[in-house]
Amino acid sequence: HNHVQKGLVIRQFVIACTRMVGTVFVHRQYRFMMSRDPGFEKELILDISLIRSVNEKYNLLKEKYLRHPGVLEVTGSNQLLGSYVHTSTFKCKDEESNTLLSASWMAVDHNFLEFYGLKVRKGTGFSAPNTSKVQNSFIVNQRFSKARNWDSPVNRQIAFQQNDNWGTVVGEIEDFNFTSLHHEITPLVVAIRDGANGFDHMSIKLQAGTINQTLKSLKTDWEQIMEGRPFNFAFLNQKFAQQYLNEEKVRSVSTVLTLLAILIACMGLFGLSLAAVEFRTKEVGIRKILGANTYKIVVLLTKDFLRLVLLAVLISIPLSYYLVNQWLLDFAYRIHLHWLVFVGVGLGAISIALITISIQTLLAAMANPVKSLRDE
Repeated sequence: HNHVQKGLVIRQFVIACTRMVGTVFVHRQYRFMMSRDPGFEKELILDISLIRSVNEKYNLLKEKYLRHPGVLEVTGSNQLLGSYVHTSTFKCKDEESNTLLSASWMAVDHNFLEFYGLKVRKGTGFSAPNTSKVQNSFIVNQRFSKARNWDSPVNRQIAFQQNDNWGTVVGEIEDFNFTSLHHEITPLVVAIRDGANGFDHMSIKLQAGTINQTLKSLKTDWEQIMEGRPFNFAFLNQKFAQQYLNEEKVRSVSTVLTLLAILIACMGLFGLSLAAVEFRTKEVGIRKILGANTYKIVVLLTKDFLRLVLLAVLISIPLSYYLVNQWLLDFAYRIHLHWLVFVGVGLGAISIALITISIQTLLAAMANPVKSLRDE
């Protein structure tokens, strides 16, 4: 019966320690994702969803919004940075043949790169003279050039696979995380589009300090131009954070389950220590009469329990390492599993165990030995 109890205590502490390690790394990965710079500006940027039936009014709305003192800049795109970006297949006109490459792509307004602070490495952006007038102008990221083994993509010819409408690459931008950190950076093509053809998203950079007032003015203008269409907006940093809602839920649930596992483990250990102390009452009394001090008695009663907890910690280390590592494989960009976390959790588990059994052991060590022996 005693062996079964000890086995249960070891099992409970293995679960508790594994959950403690998991919770620490879940919190660290979440903080890492939320604090990592994706490579584009996302603060104080308002995203307005444009309905297809009215998105041809983009230019009129943009002109109106730029008159507001609380609006710093306005741009548009067919998709929103930080969320899922569509992919397509592109033909690349190389010297030897037309080769195909799958890449993410976005259609954007001429000032999109400057608006989001995307850095041009080679060539120019769309706002440079002449490029905005060329309808078939493209900008690619470093990953696209690398996939094609191009030293420079400038003046290369590319086109969508489904047509022969060839365009010229006018520049190359630095790689950035245009989707969530769950995914690696992939080849990206940015195509210029005339605002008259409309966009699905309008991005507005706001002046800090006047946001509420500016939002009211923007809504008023929207209602005048869009004829009763709903004014649907969201802040880009909030939308960006929504990509990690699942991780936030995992973090919250993991914390609760860890606390519960620690409580159950402590209750099991407390029950085992209570039974063990009662069982060894006579032994403790004799040792005290023979001159053993309180410290020695506490060590005697504690060491067996600490062996159980230490064994549980040793079992939990490889188990938690494997489980956390498997979970982190879902992220292209992730934290490292630092050994100090495992040491810290081990020491924490031992400390919790000591606190749990200290009351019983101290009471037993300080009890009157004569009374203990008389009761026996």
